[in-house]
Amino acid sequence: MKCNKKYDFFAYQKRNISPVLLREIENHIAGCDKCRNVSMQVKLLEMAINEQKLIRPDAFMSQRIVAKITNRQSFAGILRPMPAFAIIILLALFVGIGIGIFATKSSQQTIEVFSWNDQEQEVIEMAFLNEN
Repeated sequence: MKCNKKYDFFAYQKRNISPVLLREIENHIAGCDKCRNVSMQVKLLEMAINEQKLIRPDAFMSQRIVAKITNRQSFAGILRPMPAFAIIILLALFVGIGIGIFATKSSQQTIEVFSWNDQEQEVIEMAFLNEN
């Protein structure tokens, strides 16, 4: 059976309609299998929705959220001196590298190297041989 009637079955299940429309829908459902099936599906859907538990947030949830927000703001205050500290560290690094380069230039020794065999696979530094 093909039914062209359009009813608000959600309002029918909740009984939020006029008594005249309620009787009309009930009379129609009694004779129409399609609308009866739709009405039953809506009823099952309403029951499934009503059976679900409501999730209630923890009473102290808002306090924890506010505390985390304020902790982030105070953490941001700690990070403000970081650029100055980074510049000091970079400056110290460059000074150390400069001192290392200039100090080693004055005390560098030339080391002679010769091969132990003809294929130059085993290299021996002469500085190690002269330490006897």
